[in-house]
Amino acid sequence: MGLIEEIFDKTCEVMLSVPGIFDISLENPPLLVSARAGLYYVNFRVLPSFPEYYNKQISNLVKRIKAEEFKKIDKVFSTETTGIYFGCRVAPELGVGYVTVLKEEKLYGKGGNIHGVINQGEYAIGVDDMVTTKGTLIKAVNTIRKYGAEVETCFVNFDRRESEEKTDFNTIALAWMDEKFLEKVKATGRFNQRQIEELEKYIYNPLKWSLEWGLNHPNGLKLS
Repeated sequence: MGLIEEIFDKTCEVMLSVPGIFDISLENPPLLVSARAGLYYVNFRVLPSFPEYYNKQISNLVKRIKAEEFKKIDKVFSTETTGIYFGCRVAPELGVGYVTVLKEEKLYGKGGNIHGVINQGEYAIGVDDMVTTKGTLIKAVNTIRKYGAEVETCFVNFDRRESEEKTDFNTIALAWMDEKFLEKVKATGRFNQRQIEELEKYIYNPLKWSLEWGLNHPNGLKLS
């Protein structure tokens, strides 16, 4: 088993072992930030309540980052809010500084849209909880670059694989939605046959599933 496959399996273990991280809801499908029904919900906010698994996932992130063998890393950045749980833990493990990218410009103090310090010419990597549309990551990368840092790569725990948006940086996920993840979901025994069947339909065409379910927001919401 290679390192990437090992980290995939370990991340799936964390996601499917901790109550509340992964759930399938047919009665009340969660509304994604892209304004459509999402069938399954991923919530990494609960992970810090389970220190054993929290530590395991931080270790998974650190191993995956180190596997890329960057010549140097000066800063790790994350987006508020859930990304902070991961970026601020990973940065000291790598022996580098940490910066939070804010969703909105600060209207207090000296203003700005980061917490922390980024210097011209530094090399930064992103660490976030998950990715759906990539909109949040794109905004964060652009913000860090405006401060003069170089960004080429972002790491996330999980990729829903629902975005085809092209970016000028790499997004490396530790786990992602596909047939292999589906098999691990089945193996938990937590979900009934209909939930599994709908998840199979969803992963092959998320947009079609959402439209057929009839929960598309008529006005749309700001992508995130």
